[in-house]
Amino acid sequence: YRTTTEVWEAISNIAPQSETTDRETLDVETVYRGPSPILAMYSGEEKLEKRINSFFYDSLKQERVALSAGAILCPTNKDCVNVTKILDPRLNAVFMNSQNIDLEYPGIKVMTMYAAKGLQFPVVAIMGLERGKIPRDNGPAGQLEEHQMKERRLLFVACSRAMRRLIVFGLRQNPSSFLNLFSDD
Repeated sequence: YRTTTEVWEAISNIAPQSETTDRETLDVETVYRGPSPILAMYSGEEKLEKRINSFFYDSLKQERVALSAGAILCPTNKDCVNVTKILDPRLNAVFMNSQNIDLEYPGIKVMTMYAAKGLQFPVVAIMGLERGKIPRDNGPAGQLEEHQMKERRLLFVACSRAMRRLIVFGLRQNPSSFLNLFSDD
């Protein structure tokens, strides 16, 4: 019951389908309704900065939750550091690695997608939907399909951390091959 119908419907296409897929994990019953997730393709850091800050201010206000209810999930530690720098200081954002996650921290939590496994937040932004980041280019030689499925599962898990509101950011000039997993809706 942790997510809205709209978030679940939007991300269910991302879930890898294979004989090893845990059907129980994908058999989700949603009871909450909410706004549709957003796929935000940006063309420069200035536009990203404006969009991500306004997303958090608007979403947290509309959901009537504190700053601590927001999270930004990134592919790498470097991406986490970079996005933390462009956030409005009033969001009180801090980068947390997997060894120092503080769920009580009174601000936006910035962490890698891996560190967010098992956690959930009312308002979530996913960063890095661009070629070379999601999916990463550095997969094992000869195991491209397996690497792609692993990266797809990671993106799905990251998106499924959102309970109420979700936005996924991608660079317009360098789109990810996973972009086609998202519907126009």
